[in-house]
Amino acid sequence: MIIKGKIDKIFAVRGDWASILVSGLPKEELKNAGFALSKNQIMFVGNIPNPVEECEMGFNGDWVNHPKYGMQFKVTASNLLLNDKSSLFKYLTSGFVEGCGKKIAEAIIEKFGDNAIDVISNDFEKLTEIPKIGKAKAKKIHDSYINTCGMMHIMNLFKGQITQKKCVKIHETYGDKAEKIIQDNPYQLICDIRGFGFKTVDELAVSSGIALNDPRRVKAAIIHTLDTISNDQGHCFIMLDELGDNIRSLIDNIDVPDKVIIKEIKSLYEEEKIILEKDGDFVRVYLKELYDAENDLARKISIMKKYRNRAYREDIVDDTIELITSRETNPDFEFEPLQVEAVKTSLRNHFSIITGGPGTGKTTIINAVAKAAIAMKFGVILLAPTGRASRKLAESTGLEAYTIAKYTFSKGAIVGDEINNKPNRLFIVDETSMIDVENAAKLFYLIKKTDTVVLVGDIDQLPSIGAGNFFRDLVSSGLVPMVKLTFTHRFKGSIAENARSINRGSSKFKEDDEFEIIKEKDPIRRQELVLAKYYEELKNAGGNYKRVQIIVPMRQRGDTCTNTLNKIIRDKVNPLRLKQQVFGPSQFRVGDRVMQTSNDSELGVANGDCGIVYAIDNDNASMDVMMDVGGRKTYNKLQSTNLTIAYAITVHKSQGSEYMTVISAYGNADYVMLQRNLLYTAVTRAKNKMILIADPQALYRAVNNIEPIIRNTSINEKIAKYDRI
Repeated sequence: MIIKGKIDKIFAVRGDWASILVSGLPKEELKNAGFALSKNQIMFVGNIPNPVEECEMGFNGDWVNHPKYGMQFKVTASNLLLNDKSSLFKYLTSGFVEGCGKKIAEAIIEKFGDNAIDVISNDFEKLTEIPKIGKAKAKKIHDSYINTCGMMHIMNLFKGQITQKKCVKIHETYGDKAEKIIQDNPYQLICDIRGFGFKTVDELAVSSGIALNDPRRVKAAIIHTLDTISNDQGHCFIMLDELGDNIRSLIDNIDVPDKVIIKEIKSLYEEEKIILEKDGDFVRVYLKELYDAENDLARKISIMKKYRNRAYREDIVDDTIELITSRETNPDFEFEPLQVEAVKTSLRNHFSIITGGPGTGKTTIINAVAKAAIAMKFGVILLAPTGRASRKLAESTGLEAYTIAKYTFSKGAIVGDEINNKPNRLFIVDETSMIDVENAAKLFYLIKKTDTVVLVGDIDQLPSIGAGNFFRDLVSSGLVPMVKLTFTHRFKGSIAENARSINRGSSKFKEDDEFEIIKEKDPIRRQELVLAKYYEELKNAGGNYKRVQIIVPMRQRGDTCTNTLNKIIRDKVNPLRLKQQVFGPSQFRVGDRVMQTSNDSELGVANGDCGIVYAIDNDNASMDVMMDVGGRKTYNKLQSTNLTIAYAITVHKSQGSEYMTVISAYGNADYVMLQRNLLYTAVTRAKNKMILIADPQALYRAVNNIEPIIRNTSINEKIAKYDRI
């Protein structure tokens, strides 16, 4: 069913999903849905990308009777109808067309009238006839409009069943050929774009007439299976005999003979999309990118670890340690023998690892290694997976530190020629447990075999979200120089002691002013306690959001998930004021605490970076965010869809961070995330104070639930192979 209406109000937007009020519906539609003919506004919910108030839209979908909200229209696809000057103005100033604020939009409409869209689309150079629009700006407006239209067409092909991010990815991959490629062979998306869902593509392909036994369908199922096991389970490969069962499960409406699967596997191998590797009597099947990542890493590490560092000077290292531990500099501090060994091992070898939990002195060792390296005339490069981790690294050393994403995107140029031109370079990579094999491979591609690399991390934290077990595999390999730190006698705080208890499987925690435990079974009461503690601690911190953070297991589900807590806290600490400007589909306000949810190389922000909304300029369709790391960033409306409110964040998003005070909540609604390493990670984010509000049963389960970190990886095997060459 397709109907038209005008958007009166936008209630909520999450990605491409939105809930809106629509008016101006045909009386026949109102009658068919059971509404009084005088009913003016109706709730529409579903796939509504880029909704713009006061614009007319066409909606595809059906009427449904919601058990709580009554009759509403469930939208499967939608598109803007720019058939009058008012709608056109609203669209041009919505922020989805870059470079087009209110004054520019007014000038375009005044100049070209009903032909404005045609000019922007097909003859954009005419825009330069308007004052303040140069060639560059005219092209920017044109490109932005074309991209938006292209994405809307793609969205409509899929009847709204894909996200805006995937539309952008399709458009970036295929450009103007996107629609033709999708119509000719939707399965091509799975083969060309990592992470594309099989079900969505399959429905479109089958509905367009592609046969269930089409070889392209089997080929797409193979790629999707390999992609799924890497994204969802962290595996780098699957055994060939298991692959067939997975494929049959995916396309369960036909029986696929073995010879058909083998034929398509062979085809993908010949196209170099997958790699086959013998493992005794079995065969491993890899996505080529993952095979190359492990193989390239193994070869580079095998070469680096064979050599001692010729630039190493033991006398300089001893002098540095003596300076750091001198009575004048730090009268209460003394290096223990294992920490001294860690510093020397890091600088003697071209490749080494330091691992240990909180309180084992990793930060102090990093500082000593960096200072000794500088004294030996090394160029020191400090890296971490997240902005927060890189900031912590910079604060502890007094040196510049960068995210791995920024370093690899700039191909190392971000550190400058002064460091890059040094004959010896030292890379210190902190929080390495968070790094998956593909990002590690990108980094090591830029590292020379003559460089010195020190990987630092804690294997008891959560593994990387992406594929592989890069850091844990290396720690367990016995193949690389490594120092495993134990807890020092000086670090006796209850946060560290309780972290050790969690790792031992003990739920007997030490409670004091540093570590507070509140046991509460009732979920509503638990939510009230989390909120009360947050407001109290935020006030004690002078309103500094960087110092106090709520960290919980779940993004959605339950009364203490991030979605629920963020809505309540935002309305309390930063309520919407009368006539206040808001920005983007999420209606951001100045003062909102926000977090980046994906890497954006154009903006120079990484997944997990946090900041405060600093300014909103609706005339120029932009919003400024003052990031905790990286300074002020200017977002357009499309980029702002990758921001989310962040007074409360998940444990996964907190990795690599550190806060003065952490408040965490655990209940039975979090059952899928009640795991020891997840609880350990949350607790070890707290520097001065940890407040744990939990159902005792859920807490006991979390401490005793050891998620097996068993992933199909082969990096150690490949290092050993290269060692023998």
